[in-house]
Amino acid sequence: MKINSVTSESNATLKLIRSLHKRSNREKQNLFLMEGSHCLQEACKRDLNLQAIVASATYLESGIEELTELDIDQITVVEDKIFADLMTTTSSCGVLAVAPIPKENAGDIAKWTPQVVLVADAIQDPGNLGTLFRSALAAELGGVILMRGCVDAYNPKTVRAAAGALFDMPMISDIVADDLISLLKSIGYRLVVCEAKSSKSYFECDLSEKVALVLGNEGQGVSAELLGAADEKIRIPMNPKSESLNVAISGGIILFETYRQRLSKS
Repeated sequence: MKINSVTSESNATLKLIRSLHKRSNREKQNLFLMEGSHCLQEACKRDLNLQAIVASATYLESGIEELTELDIDQITVVEDKIFADLMTTTSSCGVLAVAPIPKENAGDIAKWTPQVVLVADAIQDPGNLGTLFRSALAAELGGVILMRGCVDAYNPKTVRAAAGALFDMPMISDIVADDLISLLKSIGYRLVVCEAKSSKSYFECDLSEKVALVLGNEGQGVSAELLGAADEKIRIPMNPKSESLNVAISGGIILFETYRQRLSKS
């Protein structure tokens, strides 16, 4: 592994990394930023074509053994102060990498298996979205669909919260309600919306196949367009003293119900 020391903050690689803090630049350059050794390890396991790897001087001293176990040709090392400016969080993870954003194709949804997918409608918190990716992978969903208005799946905080799940889940993003509804109906999917006011418990709903499960915005819930097009609306029964659940927790509960139902049928 070749170690390349950089001392100038105007270095091209460092300028690229700082630019990827913004969604517009990620989309323009078709690249995203992953922070932390866990994300790096998961990326290397999947042979992602990493464009650059940068570590702090302190991390290199303590984590060099961790890095040498990975198939890495070259790593750029910078002083801790410079590395801190590359991070999107206040606590330094010591190492980060740049990778290409995978291509998407909405037509692939028909090929996703199993035929249970998650639809994220205007979810704003990157931690919530990342956690939902982890739950979707753990519950063996076919894929994740992000409606236009969702937080970016490649926001560094989403990538960290997903803990590698983002690399394994098929995904379509930036789709509008009309297009999604038309696509799902054309391939025989039912649109099942999670809605707190529904009279129907998720226990009473068949979630085992051909289901697109919709989770809505943290404050406003699911959009009127998707509510209006829903084949079924379901809720999580809970203690009336409890006002609501975090969307990532709600999603985890229902995603694993889909998994339970599929296991029962098989």
